[in-house]
Amino acid sequence: MPDILIFATRIVEGERFSGLLIELKAESPYKIDGYTLKKNPHIEAQSKELDNLSGEGYFCAFSWSFEMTKKIIDKY
Repeated sequence: MPDILIFATRIVEGERFSGLLIELKAESPYKIDGYTLKKNPHIEAQSKELDNLSGEGYFCAFSWSFEMTKKIIDKY
């Protein structure tokens, strides 16, 4: 289960979401390219769960700084 859960329905960029779920990390879970996940079973499992929850209508994201988390919440 992600670290931050906000169960409030919102429309973001024209798409309706059932809630906001954010997985907090100490550092980026991505390689230098910004898209490829680092090879780590724990991160891969978390990413898979975020994908599953996204498929259920939740806005899901990884975040690794306060400012990034704030931007995600403000966008939502």
